[in-house]
Amino acid sequence: MTNRRKFLASTAAGAGITALAGCTGGGGGNTIKIGAPYMLSGVAESFGASSREGAELAAKEINDEGGIDGQDVEIIFRDHGGSDAARVIRSLVQEDNVDAMIGLTSSGVAVASAPLIEQLQIPMILTDIGTAFVTEPDTDTYGEDAVGNDYVFRTNANTAQNMYGMVQNVAENMDGIETVACMGPDYAYGHQVWDYFQAMSESYDGLDLEYLDASFTSLGSTDMSAQISSILDLEPDLLVTGYWADDVTTFVQQALDQGIEDTVDNVITALASDVLQFESLGETMPDGWHWHGWYWHEAFDTEANNSFVESYEEEYGNPPAMQPPSSYEAIYAYKQVIESVGTNSDDIVGELEGMTYDGVRGEVTIDADSHQANAPAVGGVSTYSEDLGRATLEPVQTYEPDAEEIRSLLEGSELPPGV
Repeated sequence: MTNRRKFLASTAAGAGITALAGCTGGGGGNTIKIGAPYMLSGVAESFGASSREGAELAAKEINDEGGIDGQDVEIIFRDHGGSDAARVIRSLVQEDNVDAMIGLTSSGVAVASAPLIEQLQIPMILTDIGTAFVTEPDTDTYGEDAVGNDYVFRTNANTAQNMYGMVQNVAENMDGIETVACMGPDYAYGHQVWDYFQAMSESYDGLDLEYLDASFTSLGSTDMSAQISSILDLEPDLLVTGYWADDVTTFVQQALDQGIEDTVDNVITALASDVLQFESLGETMPDGWHWHGWYWHEAFDTEANNSFVESYEEEYGNPPAMQPPSSYEAIYAYKQVIESVGTNSDDIVGELEGMTYDGVRGEVTIDADSHQANAPAVGGVSTYSEDLGRATLEPVQTYEPDAEEIRSLLEGSELPPGV
C-alpha cells in the first residue's frame, strides 16, 4: 500500500487548520480525549447504545487502574443518526480537540466519512462497520469506492470475513442446498451481503448453487410483507438475510406471520447474532435458523472473554450484545498505543499498523496495509430457552478469517477483500 502519510505530510501546508487539528492531539493535559460518533437514535439506536456501553466499560476499567500514563480517558459520544455525520466528526476534531476516534454505525456513513477522516488526519478505529470497501486501499483494482486510507482502522470482522464464515457453514452443515435467495436492507451493506455471498459460494469447493433473486426493503421499514411474499413464492432451499438491528425483529416477525417455516427450510443471517434482537423476539424466535455476526458471548471460552462478560453483566445487568467487544477492544488498543508513542496522530497510526493485542475474542492483529483486524466471525443455530426467556445459539462456533483464502475466493469478482 502506498504510504499516504508521507504524501499528506508534504501537502499539509495547503490543508490549513482542518488538516492540523487531528495531528496536534487534544489530550496533553489531564485527559486523553476519544471521540465516538455512533447512531444513538433511530433504527440503529440499539447498535450505537451497545457500542457506547463497551467503550464506557473499557474507559472505566482503565481509569480505575490509573488511566493512560496517569491521564484519564474521556470519551465524547455524539449521535450521527439523523444528523450530518461529517459535521459531527469535524466538531469532535476541531472543537472538542479529540486525540483519536472510534465509531461509526453505518457502512454508508463510514465510506462517505473515510476521506474526511484522512483529510483531518485523525486516527479512527471503526467498531461496527461491515463493508470491506472502507478497509480496501487498492483503488487501481476496485475503483474509487475503495476508501481505505492511513487513518482508518477496524476491530470487527468485515463483510468478506463474515461471508467466509457463512459460506463455510453452508458447505459443511447444510445438506441438499441447491437454490438460494436473499433479503436485506436497501442500501450498500444489504446489497453487498448478497454480492459477497454469491461471489464466495461460487468459488467455494463443494457448493453448486442456483441464485434466484433478492428483495430489499428500506432501512427501518415497518412493512416488509410484499418483499417477503415475493421471496417465499420462489421457495428457495436457503434464504440469506442482511438485516441488522431493529430490522431483524421486524423481518422475523413478519416472515413468521407469512408462513416462512412452511416454505423455506434454511435461513442464515449475516449480522444478527445479537442478544438484543433475541430478547426482542422472545418466545416467537424460530428454532433452527443460522445466525452469524461479530460476537456471541458464549462463543469464546477464554479467561479474557469470561472476565469481560462478567464485568459487562455486573455493570449493565445483561450479557453483551454483538457490538461491545469491538468498541471495548478499540479503547484498550489506543491505551496500548498511546502508552508507547504518545498522542501525535501519525505516531498513533504508525503504531496501530500491524499491531497485535490480546482481545476479548483472542489474539488480534491489525493488518499493516488494510488496517483490518483478523477478528473472527461467529455463527450458531437458534434454540429457545425457557430459563432465559429468549433463544440462545447451540451449537455456536467461531470462524477464523483466512486472508489468503478470502482473497482467492473473491478473485475476479471485482469485490474487495479489505483484509
